[in-house]
Amino acid sequence: MSFQAMAWAVKQKLPTRDKFVLLMLANYANEIGKCWPSFNRLAEDTGLCRRSIILSLQALSANGIIDVEERKLDGQNITNIYTVRHGSSEFMQSHDGSGSSAVVAPPVQGLHHGVVQEMHRGSAVVAPKPIKEPIKRNNIYSSFEQFWLGYPRKVGKGAAEKAWVKAVQSTEAQTIIASLGSHKFSEDINYIPHPATWLNQRRWEDVPTVGSSPAAAPVKLFPDGTPWKPLAEMTDEERRARVEQFWREQRASTAV
Repeated sequence: MSFQAMAWAVKQKLPTRDKFVLLMLANYANEIGKCWPSFNRLAEDTGLCRRSIILSLQALSANGIIDVEERKLDGQNITNIYTVRHGSSEFMQSHDGSGSSAVVAPPVQGLHHGVVQEMHRGSAVVAPKPIKEPIKRNNIYSSFEQFWLGYPRKVGKGAAEKAWVKAVQSTEAQTIIASLGSHKFSEDINYIPHPATWLNQRRWEDVPTVGSSPAAAPVKLFPDGTPWKPLAEMTDEERRARVEQFWREQRASTAV
C-alpha cells in the first residue's frame, strides 16, 4: 500500500463508484504508485460488476487521475498496470531514475488486459514473467456432456471430448447437439461410428439424399383381395379353395 497515494485518493472529489475504484487502486499501489489488480479482483473487492469496473477505470484514465498501461504477451491476456497520479512531483522524480532509487520497468508487448506480477528487490522493481490466465472451458465441457448423453454409442469418451473441443471452434455446440435428433443412425450399434469419429468427420453436416431409399415391392393379391401365396406354401384346404375360385371366375367370364 502507498500511504501517499491513499491519502491523495481520499481527497479526490469523484462520483462514488469512481472514487471507490480509485481507493482500491491506491490500496494496491506500491511505492511508485503502480499496481496491477485484475478486473475480477477489483470487482470482488468493491462489490461492483466487471462492466462497472471497466467503465470506472476508463473515466479515471480520461480525467488524468490514473495512467493505464495495457499489455499483451504471446497473444495471451495479462493485466493492465495502473499508475495512480497522486500529483507529488517530488515523489515521482525520486523514483524515475533521476533520484536515488532505480526502477526497472517490465517489458510491454502490445496492448491488452490480463494478469502480471512484480517483485520488489531492495529499491528496484523487477518484473518476472507474466502469468497467463487460464482459459475457462466450463461451457465447452458442459455442452459436451449434453452431446454425450444424446449420442447413441458411448465409447471412447476421452477421444470424443478432444474432438468436441475442436468441433465447437467452428460450429455452435447447440447446432451439433440438435443434429443428433435428425441424424439417422443404424439400428445395429456396431455400425454406428464412435463419437470421436462422428465429430472429426463433421457428420452433423450430413444431408440425407431425397428418394435414395429403395421403394418397397408391391404386395401381390388374389383377385378376391386376399394376399397372394405360392401353391407350394398353401395347405390342402387353401389349394382347393383357390381352384374353386378359379373355376368360378372362368364360368363367370364365359357366361358374359
